[in-house]
Amino acid sequence: MAQYADVVLSSGTTPTNIVCFNNSLVDIAKGYGVLYETVAGYPRAVKLPGAGDAVVRAAGVTAEIIPAGGYGKVTVNGPAIAFAGGVLTTGAKVMIGSVAGHLGECIVTVVTATSEELGHVLQASAADGDKFEIFVNIHTLPKAA
Repeated sequence: MAQYADVVLSSGTTPTNIVCFNNSLVDIAKGYGVLYETVAGYPRAVKLPGAGDAVVRAAGVTAEIIPAGGYGKVTVNGPAIAFAGGVLTTGAKVMIGSVAGHLGECIVTVVTATSEELGHVLQASAADGDKFEIFVNIHTLPKAA
């Protein structure tokens, strides 16, 4: 059973991690949702969303710190520990946040023309900034009416 501070991953389930490149000028901390970006020569480059960005091309949740200009693991399927952008209830579907102050934190899914669901909550969060367990299972949502 893996553990991250006070949040414990579900036993018997192993996440699928891939190694990705951080093309940004800042480190990306463990536990944040990241997006794929197109960078020549780096097929699996990732970044945090910018404020107001459309949250498309979800890659997963960082499984470790990914240094600026370096490589690190991203959970693309299975359980992970992530940061909440607010109160999240068990079973809630979440997406990567692109609101200033919550970049890369998980928020309750809002269906828009470009929504991508990151996964669903396995262990609830009580407040903004809490760590919680998510089951990463990325897919595009039906378009909003």
